[in-house]
Amino acid sequence: MSTLAKIKEQLTLLELRNSKYVEKKRYELSAINLDDEEALSWLLGEILSYRVQTEKYRKGRRG
Repeated sequence: MSTLAKIKEQLTLLELRNSKYVEKKRYELSAINLDDEEALSWLLGEILSYRVQTEKYRKGRRG
């Protein structure tokens, strides 16, 4: 699966929880040259990091 496809998949999974975050990241994605694998990988890393943080927060709140 390409990095771009992974980014789109992660954004879709996050959309239900935080549409403003997803909107911001989709805007950032639109500004990236889709042939720039390094930039795409960086964006994917940011999105995955955000997901991990929100999952830890949600689990902590459920107690």
